[in-house]
Amino acid sequence: MRKSTTRTSRTRRSAVRSGPRLTALQLGKIFVAVAAVSGALLFQKAQLSAMLRPGDTVEIQFTEAHRLRSSVSDVKMAGVEIGVVRSVEDEDGVTTVEVKVDSEARQAMGTAPSARVRPTTLLGGNYYVEIVPGGRRGEFTGTIPVERTELPVELDGVASVFASDARRGVRSSTKALDETLDAGGTRALRDLLESAPSTLRSTDDVLRAFQGTDPENDLSRLVDGGENASTVLSSENVRLARTIEDLAATAGVL
Repeated sequence: MRKSTTRTSRTRRSAVRSGPRLTALQLGKIFVAVAAVSGALLFQKAQLSAMLRPGDTVEIQFTEAHRLRSSVSDVKMAGVEIGVVRSVEDEDGVTTVEVKVDSEARQAMGTAPSARVRPTTLLGGNYYVEIVPGGRRGEFTGTIPVERTELPVELDGVASVFASDARRGVRSSTKALDETLDAGGTRALRDLLESAPSTLRSTDDVLRAFQGTDPENDLSRLVDGGENASTVLSSENVRLARTIEDLAATAGVL
């Protein structure tokens, strides 16, 4: 009986050892498949994060998308991130931006909030949606219309307002300034800055002297007196001209 049991155990172990084994090629295929799935998930990480993010959906209408990117551009209120842009759709000249925001933030928007696209830095680059609370207290429902949205003003848009001659003039002035600084202007400017403190101290003494002994009244009286004198001279301009002519004649005789 024991011999029969021993033979049965050996047979089972042998069957297990002789079962199908994964070859190197099969292991390679499995590794490639796992790597491809992992890469796809990482590539879609932003989209999945925006899709699975809890919160409420709000639609905002702009005249154009202005570089807003779905699942990438943030939504902020009072400088605090409260959501993300889910989709950007352009239809009939109006761009509808669907954002997903925190439920608490939606309650803090008020009944008539506004929205604007803002750059993350002064030079632009990435942009985000800023929501400005407005209206009465309460949870916002509906869509923020175009009338309550605005886009940033770009530097190139401001430059395009000016005529081409004016833009060429600015470029030539900038070039001339650069040449001036290269031709010794930098050193002269540095010398001016070094001597400025002593000069400004003297200017301060002069300005204090202009205030007179009664700073609250002397300067205003001086201005009023100058205005009165100018009024009298302008009213007697003919007599003043004759006086000057007589002085010129007298000087000629002398």
